[in-house]
Amino acid sequence: MKLFHFIIDLLSKKADKSLSVDQLNKTIIIGSSSIILIVFCLFHAVLGLISDNYVATTVLSAFCLFFYLNVWFLFSGFKTTTAGNILLWLATLIFGYLFATRGNNGSAFLWVFLYPALAISVKGLHTGSKFSLFFLSIIVILIILSQYLQAMPVYELVPGFIIIAVYLSIMFVLYVLEYLKADFNNKLEKELAGHNSELKKKDEFLSNLSHQIRTPLNNITLISTLVNQAKFDAEQRDLFETIIASTNNLVNVVNNIVKVSAVDIEDDVKTSVTFNLNSTIESTLHLFESQHNNSLKIKYSSGVKDNFNGDPVRIKQLFLSLIENFIKTTVTERDKPELEIEVLRESEGPAISFRFFSPKFKITKVGNDYYLHNILNEFNPDSDKLLEQFYDFSIARKIILAHKGSLELDIPGCLYKFTLQLPKAQQQFSEIPISEIYPKKAISDLKEANILLVEDNSINQKIVLLSLKGKVKNIDLASNGKEALDKFGTTRYDLILMDIQMPVMNGIVATKKIRELEASTNLHTPIIAITANALSGDKEACLAAGMNDYISKPFQVEVLLKKMEYLIKYNEV
Repeated sequence: MKLFHFIIDLLSKKADKSLSVDQLNKTIIIGSSSIILIVFCLFHAVLGLISDNYVATTVLSAFCLFFYLNVWFLFSGFKTTTAGNILLWLATLIFGYLFATRGNNGSAFLWVFLYPALAISVKGLHTGSKFSLFFLSIIVILIILSQYLQAMPVYELVPGFIIIAVYLSIMFVLYVLEYLKADFNNKLEKELAGHNSELKKKDEFLSNLSHQIRTPLNNITLISTLVNQAKFDAEQRDLFETIIASTNNLVNVVNNIVKVSAVDIEDDVKTSVTFNLNSTIESTLHLFESQHNNSLKIKYSSGVKDNFNGDPVRIKQLFLSLIENFIKTTVTERDKPELEIEVLRESEGPAISFRFFSPKFKITKVGNDYYLHNILNEFNPDSDKLLEQFYDFSIARKIILAHKGSLELDIPGCLYKFTLQLPKAQQQFSEIPISEIYPKKAISDLKEANILLVEDNSINQKIVLLSLKGKVKNIDLASNGKEALDKFGTTRYDLILMDIQMPVMNGIVATKKIRELEASTNLHTPIIAITANALSGDKEACLAAGMNDYISKPFQVEVLLKKMEYLIKYNEV
């Protein structure tokens, strides 16, 4: 059994990682069957050599070579369907040859009973059954011809009928088993679809619940901050601090509720535009500088200068997910790690390799578990972080799979590596420097800034205005995305604070239209999403629409001001 496990593991590693589960299984079946048939042909070739049957030895050796070439082509990028067809036709010829030349006195004819299992496993229930019936017709013809042709070994009628009956019985049993398996899989898929539907409803419920709770909770938090600046006596101060503590506890409760939600990413990349990979990644990395410039250093190097066709939004989502996981897992008051990202071309094909390194951290594999380990300390599985438990690879895996790539964790010398299939663009243009994507602004001080607040709730408008009073020169108001677009067309704003859920036009659509308007100019207005949407994937959706940053309700005014100040000063860096 260990030998079988070794062969299957070896074939799995050699198979293309971008294959679907069904294609991967077919590849392993074709590869293992070919190996068995190679051994089978070698065995009978040796028997032919021992019995001085040099014709049989030559024919069987040739078939052995053909089976080997099929395996080689299969793991060199050959289509699974083509390799499966070649395997079946070679099996048809070799089994037919042995059946026609050995007769029912030996044991060679017994191998024909493997044919139905091979055909159904490679080609599926219906097509495999047709192949099996076709080969049965060849057996019947050979049994009949053996009665009349002296050059063929004779198959006596009774053994011949027994061979046909056993073959049909095996084929029937395999058909029933495969039918039951297909029926079970169909039922399982229906149950899975129902389960996914329930999860989607749960996510929608949590999203609505979170939004309804966070908006008034944000108002309580901001008003508490403003009121806390007033003078109280000791008893009033104690009561008010109790209110603030209770509010903070409620914030933690809401955050814990929404942690169970998962981002929904389609399995296929539907958007395809020409984009520059380096500019896309660099603009994403700059998002982390405002919050982690003192606790994290990111180095980026690329050996790829080409432009590609694909969805740059997905690339941004992928890097956001992986870097945020790294920060969440490694950055502490004591540890200030470095993260190095390297981009390379795997070959002349569309595969691009992305490697993440960290001088302080590495991944240690123990059994089937992966641990994130600080190399300065001795590895201890009881205290080191179990990677899958602390990292959320769900977003990354879905995006990588959508690009027909693979994610690997047990790579010597780096944290992890993933590949993406990115077709090279036909039209090449020079790489756009980050300074041109975000050109310098006329101001560098938040107090001089002209701000547009896009918010449909009048109470929320009032509280944000009170929170920013005295810290910003001027704040215009818009009640929805359409009104924001109208004001954006007539006034130059230094920064926009954008709500997401609004009537007439939501914040996502408004941001996309603003970016479309700016595409023909050399301007870029920073946009910060201020939203009660805080489920997994909401931040990625905002940034993917063209927003520069994201803050979820409830938030602290100091955090918002820090983000605003950074984006105002960003182009002066």
